[in-house]
Amino acid sequence: VVRRAPVITTMPSKLARYFAEAFGLTTSPAPIELPTFTISLLWHASFDQDPGHLWLRQTVSGLAAEVGLDL
Repeated sequence: VVRRAPVITTMPSKLARYFAEAFGLTTSPAPIELPTFTISLLWHASFDQDPGHLWLRQTVSGLAAEVGLDL
């Protein structure tokens, strides 16, 4: 579906390379200079010990680490 969709997106280059390899997509540099940014996980302290929330944070962090992103 993504391969045939007439859309573009911007994302960190490490993530773009991962998706390109995994799904046979093409990457191109942005035609303009884009600012750098930080990707962070944030949550309310009341969710610190919530099992579902903890699972989600661990899953997202693990997937990010697999593609070389530092959260």
